[in-house]
Amino acid sequence: MCSIRAVLFDVGNTLCHIQYGVIAKALTAAGFSATLEEVRQAEYRVRPILDRFLSEGRDTTTAIPSQSIVDRPQSQSGGRSTETPDTFRYYLMLILRELKIEAGLFMEPILAELRAYHVRNDLWSYRDEAALPVLQSLKESGYLLGVISNSDGQVERLLQRVSLAEHFDFI
Repeated sequence: MCSIRAVLFDVGNTLCHIQYGVIAKALTAAGFSATLEEVRQAEYRVRPILDRFLSEGRDTTTAIPSQSIVDRPQSQSGGRSTETPDTFRYYLMLILRELKIEAGLFMEPILAELRAYHVRNDLWSYRDEAALPVLQSLKESGYLLGVISNSDGQVERLLQRVSLAEHFDFI
């Protein structure tokens, strides 16, 4: 019987979460009202819809009210990824619909602001404070720790910035 020697982690929505406050600030700047907590709750509610869309490829718009149906991105290759601008737009639209915000023409400037923030700072850079004691405990127990991610190749830099990289044997 083989014993467990290593534990692998993903980063997005595991070690780090989306910057809910950045989204709330962008919405406020565009004239909409949404608190950090409202954005967080909305994102939590739509995440299963996006997850089903990404993993199963089925029509997920039935999970949100008919007046809130948004255009779903289509992939040229048949696969779907969280790394595409169309999927990010879909994700944000789901969040806005959950917040009952009809952004309409204001959507593109909000998206542009969030994309610019993401390029500069990584929108998924809010460190989960519960991660640190878990990583420390696993390390003290002798496990090798690693990160495997489907992100844009900047994960190591992000983990260094949020003071988590030093806990991993490989990224």
